[in-house]
Amino acid sequence: MAGFGKYILVTVTGRFVRIAPGVKVRLSKSQAKARAYGIEDKKNGVYLTTKMIEFKTGEQFKVEEGGIDKIARGNAKIGEPEKETAGRGKTENPDTSDSSDDDDMIDDLEPTVD
Repeated sequence: MAGFGKYILVTVTGRFVRIAPGVKVRLSKSQAKARAYGIEDKKNGVYLTTKMIEFKTGEQFKVEEGGIDKIARGNAKIGEPEKETAGRGKTENPDTSDSSDDDDMIDDLEPTVD
């Protein structure tokens, strides 16, 4: 059943993070749209990676707890698993934050300068 595992918040701190095929991720609509070439919709914002996908500096997304080992930890800040609430598949923090910009394009991998 899609979306019923625990998910961990990942923040990209390096130049980019790649995720291998076969990992369930929770994405915003704009993140999913930018990566449509490499994901399969599993409903409720959960997607299965079917090809290698990338996230750029500053982006946040969630990855299923079992897939966390498929992320280069040196390029990302890994959070704690989210806590489940009373309903099946519901979590305390189901929303995924977008990066600060709206384009979510992975071709622009240059870090931003503040």
